[in-house]
Amino acid sequence: MVPKLSESELAIMRYIWSQQQPVTAAQVVAAFQQKKGWKIQTVSTFLGRLSEKGILSLTKTGKLNSYTPTLSEAGYQAAETRAFLNEMHHGSVKSFFAALYDSSSISPEDLQELKEWLERK
Repeated sequence: MVPKLSESELAIMRYIWSQQQPVTAAQVVAAFQQKKGWKIQTVSTFLGRLSEKGILSLTKTGKLNSYTPTLSEAGYQAAETRAFLNEMHHGSVKSFFAALYDSSSISPEDLQELKEWLERK
């Protein structure tokens, strides 16, 4: 089972996934300092939590720590989607789409695109 990520943890993971290579805490700080005002202590705390959750692996090279995802973004999205579907719709894809359709959250264009996608599968 994949652990649930907080909004901040997910933001960090999206940054790390986008890099497609190991990152350092300093790189994460540089990415979030201006946007969120995060300092090294905050980033280190988040990276530690993500490592404890098994989402990141830590490699130490001298004084430099590098972090690598242990799960792809697509893998995390699939796990979260399955968990949401199971929790909110008792695993029913039909219930999920009915909720979207009944609340007018899905447009005719979305329905057509979904139909075409299903036909290709």
